[in-house]
Amino acid sequence: MGWPGCPWLCGPEFCNPGFCNPGFWGPECGGTGLAGPDGQAYKARQVVFQTTPMGADSSAGVRVSAINENNTPGRRIHDPGHPSADAEGYVTHSNVNAVDEMVNMISASRSYQNNVEVMNTAKTLLLKTLQMGQ
Repeated sequence: MGWPGCPWLCGPEFCNPGFCNPGFWGPECGGTGLAGPDGQAYKARQVVFQTTPMGADSSAGVRVSAINENNTPGRRIHDPGHPSADAEGYVTHSNVNAVDEMVNMISASRSYQNNVEVMNTAKTLLLKTLQMGQ
């Protein structure tokens, strides 16, 4: 199912002559997944949210207050034959840790689920309070 000439099983939306650049895209496209469009290794980023008021009542929302880039150096592997190797023959990999990112994703998902449950409980209590007055 891969694009003609591509050894990986990806669809044409990911792997075609205009997109498939071996130093840029991930292994599903025959590349390394090491570098972004600027040719530098990917760096992890963390979004910082801030509560912000929404209107005259006491409701609030969130907005992005900052996006912090993690400057921890990526893993360096000696591979002089690699197209992304530096002058010393080292390839710098991304500092994105898939395990940490998965933990953050699960944590955010559970926080959202808990907040939905709190809102549903508050709604149910409010409706029961209104029913008591009838």
